[in-house]
Amino acid sequence: MPNLKIDLKTRYKDMPKNADFILSDKFQSYFFGGFGNGKTESLCWRALRLALQFPGTLGLIGRHTYRELQDSTERSFFDICPP
Repeated sequence: MPNLKIDLKTRYKDMPKNADFILSDKFQSYFFGGFGNGKTESLCWRALRLALQFPGTLGLIGRHTYRELQDSTERSFFDICPP
């Protein structure tokens, strides 16, 4: 597995729930919160971490509408992991 050189615990020291979600090894986990608390970015970090941990697997990130996916989730994901 490629080695991520980002210490997510340090990056999210002021938001420990975000780091807990990103680093969780549970099969299913949920992260709720208000607008602007980092849910989308945390989801993108977790998706990247799992993709690197389990190469060759298929994952899906979705939103209620395609426009929402483009406007926030896609932008956040490609900021973290350029194409």
